[in-house]
Amino acid sequence: MADRYDSPVGDKPSITETQWQAAAIASALLSIILGIAGSFWILGLVPPEAIAPDDMAARGRALTPIGTFLIAIVTFCTVAWRAKVTERQANAQERQNASADENNLAILLEKGAELTGSDDKQKELAGLACLSAVVTAENRRFGGEGLSLLGRYIQENHPKKFSSYLPRIALQALRDGYRNGNSSPVKLRVNGDSEVVRWEPIWGVGGVNFRYGTVRDWPDEFDECPTANTFFKVSFETIKIAVDFRTFKGCKFTECEIIELNTRIGDTNTFTECNFSGCIMNFELNEERLDLETFFKDKNYYIEGNPPLPPHGFDSFDWSRYLRKQPRYPFGGEED
Repeated sequence: MADRYDSPVGDKPSITETQWQAAAIASALLSIILGIAGSFWILGLVPPEAIAPDDMAARGRALTPIGTFLIAIVTFCTVAWRAKVTERQANAQERQNASADENNLAILLEKGAELTGSDDKQKELAGLACLSAVVTAENRRFGGEGLSLLGRYIQENHPKKFSSYLPRIALQALRDGYRNGNSSPVKLRVNGDSEVVRWEPIWGVGGVNFRYGTVRDWPDEFDECPTANTFFKVSFETIKIAVDFRTFKGCKFTECEIIELNTRIGDTNTFTECNFSGCIMNFELNEERLDLETFFKDKNYYIEGNPPLPPHGFDSFDWSRYLRKQPRYPFGGEED
């Protein structure tokens, strides 16, 4: 059976290591045979005849280019064969190193899972360091598993607040792991209860459901993060945000600037004293018609001269029927 390293790689034909070795040996043997035959011819031994010294010299000069060519062929085949041998050895070493790396990463993954489940903060920190090493490693064999463990660590140990140093380390490791090309299908749920929270995006996981809590700070990273985020009964206050009923369910928005709204009949989100100036109304008013008077009843408004855009299917729309029209200069001032 042929050695597996003899097989050419890729679609293009290639000369294998064994073939180069055979060519080197064959060319060397041929050179020896031709060298002996040439020596006999130069000395007049084949065929037997008396040769003058000048004729011997002439014959030697005649065979010199041939000898040089044969030596070059032997050298070329030998060098090519040795190059193939070196390549095989390097590939074998690379596979051995990769296998060792995977074993080390598997150990780090197991150790990280063990330490992050500890009640000792120092052990937790060491566990996060292990998992961070796994998800940022060049070998991504266990990257997805590392992200899953990091995400579950946040869900189980720090579901309410991300502000302390341990969850922030985990969040950064998730971001770094995602940027390293890893991803995890795991879906998480974090619960803010009634506390004021600062939710931040969790990178690299399949989805996150943020529940309850009051949000007064909306990081721009949410718009960049590809994770499928949903929010359930979360209160948002004084932030600038785009609202989609598929992402926000049963949420309350108070004194927020709504830059885009996608809603439908049965939408349970509520708005109080929110600014809809220039808002993109990304929905349709169909035959069943949304009850806009009820939907926008709680002192919501737009600045005069900058009403929301018309809903789909309308060239223009009188939003003053449903939203308060607030003067641009409420204290009677004028633009300079």
